[in-house]
Amino acid sequence: MRSKRFSLLQYSAFASSFLTINNINSQVVYIDIEPDITLDAYNEYDTLDMDQNGISDFLFLNWHTTFTTITSSGSNINSFERFVQLAGGYFNLQNQIAGTSTIQYEYYGVEYIFHHPFLILSNELIDEKLEFQDWFYQSMAFKSYRNNGDHIFDSGGFWFPNESEKFLGVRFVDEEDKLHYGWIRCSVIDSAEGLIIHDYAYEVEPDKPIEAGSTVSYVGVNDLTVANNNFQIYSFNNVVFINIKELTADLSYQIVNLQGAKIAVGYVNTNQIVIPIDAASGIYLVDMVSHGKIVYSKKVIVN
Repeated sequence: MRSKRFSLLQYSAFASSFLTINNINSQVVYIDIEPDITLDAYNEYDTLDMDQNGISDFLFLNWHTTFTTITSSGSNINSFERFVQLAGGYFNLQNQIAGTSTIQYEYYGVEYIFHHPFLILSNELIDEKLEFQDWFYQSMAFKSYRNNGDHIFDSGGFWFPNESEKFLGVRFVDEEDKLHYGWIRCSVIDSAEGLIIHDYAYEVEPDKPIEAGSTVSYVGVNDLTVANNNFQIYSFNNVVFINIKELTADLSYQIVNLQGAKIAVGYVNTNQIVIPIDAASGIYLVDMVSHGKIVYSKKVIVN
């Protein structure tokens, strides 16, 4: 097996150049892998440390094998070549990937079960309603050739043969055993003979859902209903206005640009707030925060 491209020591040493971290708000961590992890050599693998705590959470492997079968009489010889793009939780059984399992075949009373990660599309919700699997080797895409590549003997997986920039839905535990949901953007290439890992994100708040591809905190329908009834936020020229119907305990605001930098922050102790913005013209996010959680967010334009 080829050595892992980055050891954990190298990964930590070069993290600043290898990863670009962009906190759109305080609840979601987004990590852009630069350059992309490309697994295109036989049995090449790598791992992801979702929360950058020095412990790998997920493993990816471009698996290739060959084998030969001979009938008991020796009259029939078949050679096989198999490619599988594998993903799975690493280090902890609570590190899991959304997917399903099927009985591929039964041999002498033994059932051989294969696990297949779902292909999740942009904006699909990743939460406890999905089925998650803790199996170490889960087949994103696979194929087998028989007799020196004359034809494909079998193939499958939700990612077969080629899927570009789709998402794995994942959940993992941090050092305090708290569960976090996240996504990993991948591409299966070369008819299931290669894999690219582009970027990933996770929700900082434990047990909170995240939308595939999103770098902002998910707000549910119920949260929006409450928030829409309580907050009115708008801008005029370079001034942001916040009107609040009912004050609540531990309420604050933060205004951030689309790169995640905070432009203004403050506690709320009045129903009407006027905030002059001394920053470049553009689009900004105004977040209302209660007990450390963003309960409402709105985009405004500053001129």
